[in-house]
Amino acid sequence: MSHPLRIGIIFSGRGSNMKALLDHIQAKPDTYTLANLICNKPQAIGISVAKAQGFNTTIIDHTRFDTKTDFETEISNELSSANVDIICLAGFMRILSAEFVRKWDGRIINIHPSLLPAYKGLNTHQRAIDDGAQWHGCTVHYVVADMDAGEIITQTRVQVKKDDTAETLAERVLNVEHKTFCDGLDLAAIAYRENKRTKE
Repeated sequence: MSHPLRIGIIFSGRGSNMKALLDHIQAKPDTYTLANLICNKPQAIGISVAKAQGFNTTIIDHTRFDTKTDFETEISNELSSANVDIICLAGFMRILSAEFVRKWDGRIINIHPSLLPAYKGLNTHQRAIDDGAQWHGCTVHYVVADMDAGEIITQTRVQVKKDDTAETLAERVLNVEHKTFCDGLDLAAIAYRENKRTKE
């Protein structure tokens, strides 16, 4: 029996996707264990959400560092010391440097609120509405140096309604994000184990 994969989660805000991942990890103790939970905002709502589930969060406040490199080095050291296998970016509102991504190549996954490669970046819901898109949704993908450009792991589609606003569409996309992220983690975990086996 292989050991549970050690998962690191990094978030910045209310932590709804983070909570979904925590629930998923707790439900599969033979598959996963939470190695580290990191937040870059000391006042983030998600910190208390995690605490309510019995998880402490490591605060690494980006505003306390002189450079982005120093900030990312601290995060990387924290992840390395926890022997993290896969990193999940669950609403982490900082763009990681190419150097950081290279160090953790193929081991960082993110969820993005669009059907990539459509609508990279911000304001995805309004952009989809403005374009008259019939379908919108979310994508779990590997993180690479170029923003929202990594290999797609899984996607879930949501139909855009004629009377949708950015807010109503965002809410429906969020409703499917949680399961999609957990499914994406499962697929990434399978790929990670297979890749590790081929290298042994």
